[in-house]
Amino acid sequence: MIFACVLPWLNGNWRGIPTKGGAAFSSALQEFREVWKKLKKDFPSDTLIFGGDFNQNLNDRHYYGSANQKAMLEGFLKEEDMIALTGYENDPVSRDSHPHACIDHICIPKDSPFTLVSSERWPNTPKPDKTFSDHFATTVNLQSIK
Repeated sequence: MIFACVLPWLNGNWRGIPTKGGAAFSSALQEFREVWKKLKKDFPSDTLIFGGDFNQNLNDRHYYGSANQKAMLEGFLKEEDMIALTGYENDPVSRDSHPHACIDHICIPKDSPFTLVSSERWPNTPKPDKTFSDHFATTVNLQSIK
């Protein structure tokens, strides 16, 4: 099962909650956590994949988002025992289109029956195609390990 969401960006608000200090990001992340927990309870035998436009890069340098929001997202992933397949050394945008970085992520449980084969960004260009989107799309190729 795949659950996708959009987390608030830096200069907007979410349901009337301002972005200042990461308040909107934190509130949205907590609400999506409740949905995530319900899906895990309702579909215990499914592999749940969590993804979407997180509006936050996950690598060792700043590209988009904030240090506070990055820490919140990393905490969520750790607490839910998930790994970001499109973060850190697997960030296809940072790897192939520096200085950009991935803000659209795909995450799987650490105990998933899949392993990452590759991560890619689209389009295969140095910069995003602004006629399509202001950032790259991301894909992952997974292989079953069970």
